[in-house]
Amino acid sequence: MLPAPVGSRLSKEDGTELLTPEEQTIYRKGVGKLIHLTKMSRPETKNRLRELSRFMSQATQGHMAALKQLMLHYLKTPERGWFIKPNAKWDGKDKSFEFVIHGMSDAEYAGDRDEFRSVSGATTFLCGAPIAVRSKMQNIVTCL
Repeated sequence: MLPAPVGSRLSKEDGTELLTPEEQTIYRKGVGKLIHLTKMSRPETKNRLRELSRFMSQATQGHMAALKQLMLHYLKTPERGWFIKPNAKWDGKDKSFEFVIHGMSDAEYAGDRDEFRSVSGATTFLCGAPIAVRSKMQNIVTCL
């Protein structure tokens, strides 16, 4: 199970019916709880959650459906999360031990359908174990 359908992106036009004020409150609470959970254990959902958080004040029924789908992903995949298993061990005494830090990054160009901004993502590893994950929409629009 994936956090979202492959290739799907949320936009302002996803669903024409805005949520009621009560539903907006439920939507904001749901997104907030998932943000907390994602920071601690579920990096594979960061990008979808970033998309959902863009509609905190103007969410539609389509956005609520996407939020429920992401919550279902969490419930159906409890075995997923951070897998922290370094490929080397340090005993605390060996002064010649080398901590290896490396990273991976990716970006999409103008993938946002509403504002045509790019999204970047990165993961940082320490001795092969992930220690930081990031997904961010760029602040400016770039043109060729």
